[in-house]
Amino acid sequence: MQLLSEQVFEHFTCVYDHVKASYEELRQSAAKKLRHPSTSIKWHFFLTILAVFLSWFFIFNPIIFTNHLSLETLFSLLIRGVGFGVWVFIVALVGNRIYRYSDHKPFLLLTGSILILTALPIIFGTISHALITQTIDLSATIKAYVGWSIISLSIWSFLFGICFIIGNIPLIIFLIFSSINNHKEDRLIPSYMHITRYATKNVLTNTVCKEFTANDWQNIEQVNRWKFDGINGRLQAFSFGISGLGFLSVFALLFSADEIRLLHNQFWELIAKLLGLPSEPETGIQLFTILVGIVVLLALSYFYRAYTELRYLETVGIICSLAQDRDRLMVNSISKDRQETADMQKP
Repeated sequence: MQLLSEQVFEHFTCVYDHVKASYEELRQSAAKKLRHPSTSIKWHFFLTILAVFLSWFFIFNPIIFTNHLSLETLFSLLIRGVGFGVWVFIVALVGNRIYRYSDHKPFLLLTGSILILTALPIIFGTISHALITQTIDLSATIKAYVGWSIISLSIWSFLFGICFIIGNIPLIIFLIFSSINNHKEDRLIPSYMHITRYATKNVLTNTVCKEFTANDWQNIEQVNRWKFDGINGRLQAFSFGISGLGFLSVFALLFSADEIRLLHNQFWELIAKLLGLPSEPETGIQLFTILVGIVVLLALSYFYRAYTELRYLETVGIICSLAQDRDRLMVNSISKDRQETADMQKP
């Protein structure tokens, strides 16, 4: 029996390690995508589109609603509303044409964002100013275009530098955003279903895991279930403890700030006398602040470890269920073939 239990835990550790390694491989793949220039180029494109849309309210006179609306005011509002609709259509059309190069030629997308999208507000602003003043300041227009193009290029350089410096995606962020992703594999962070499918493939094609029987998978699933329930229970108990500390803020509703400070000073004087420390109120406040910071950091660290562990165990449970169904189908297929062979051999 001792040997059997050791084998079960070894099998569970083998599956768990492969699942963890699968998560790490996909995280490293996402990190490579993050460092690739195409990622920062796409982010820069969407920021540029947003800035171009909002530029309407700065280039043209904003819509102001007054208490007394005249026919001239209504006509002006109608003209501006139609103009804004035309502006949105033009920006969306140009942006759609440029975004077509995002997958195959990302640097053309960057060129269009810097040279074409930044030119739209300047062109429409120049035309609007020319219709009002009947003059065109070509030199100022060129300077504005060059200036905004340089600013756009600088923003992309900043985004690319930040992505390259970050390098790797933190595991907790990778896990959280994988749950948010709506089953699209072409995203920077793949979906949870894609990660589970990738981990399942790695485990079931492993040479060691191929030798597991249906009974082995059932034992692994049992160990996984107990570990999952244990971590979940401890996490709930820990969360109740942290929320209990949060109820200390109720004192702020019952007492004033001076009364709370007085209680804190009296409590610190008592602790200082017991420990033989100087009973200075400022020292007590500093130590209390440090203590609260340590508690918060420990809570965040525990949540991070528990959340990642639960995600791994959830994937292990799915793999165990799929492996048992696969073995069950194989056994039924073999039994059916034997029965058909026996029926054919009957006289």
